[in-house]
Amino acid sequence: MPPFWILLCLQPPPFAEREGIVSIEAERAAPVKGWILVEGKSGKALQDDGHGGFSFEILFSRGGKYYVWLLCRDQGNSETNDCFVTLDGQRLYAADGRTRPDGIRSAGDAFRWICRPKGPGGHTPADLKNKPVYFHVPGPGRRTLRISHRSKGFVVDKIVLALDGTDRPEGGGPPETVLAPPPP
Repeated sequence: MPPFWILLCLQPPPFAEREGIVSIEAERAAPVKGWILVEGKSGKALQDDGHGGFSFEILFSRGGKYYVWLLCRDQGNSETNDCFVTLDGQRLYAADGRTRPDGIRSAGDAFRWICRPKGPGGHTPADLKNKPVYFHVPGPGRRTLRISHRSKGFVVDKIVLALDGTDRPEGGGPPETVLAPPPP
């Protein structure tokens, strides 16, 4: 087994919430199991290859309602249009604050920013279908965002969590919010 310091070097840096935004390039995830690297809109992206998932460590400086946006695409059919998304193992919230979707759904075969609920149980009530999803972050602290298999072929390029904001990110979204290492 490699020395501990080498294992630390292989882990991606944690991401930090800055001014209410967390922005992550999907290809920076670890560990990635069951997803393959493909071309994306903002560089590389991850495509679901049938199982597994990936995760990110995020350091939040404050709590609140964080809307979740994915820059993604599917293969243009209902079999490849969604993924599970959790924060510390907790499911998303739909616009009514009670419904707990399983994940996020896309539509179409072009890269676009999406924030639409999928589920629960594989369906979405009509009044919630096109409204954004979010996580309740209880307060400052380190949390784990996980994206996992639901539809083989689904591609995730970038992830943005925005505090109390339902505005769709533009273009490639905000710059990545990697937590800088402490000065020596």
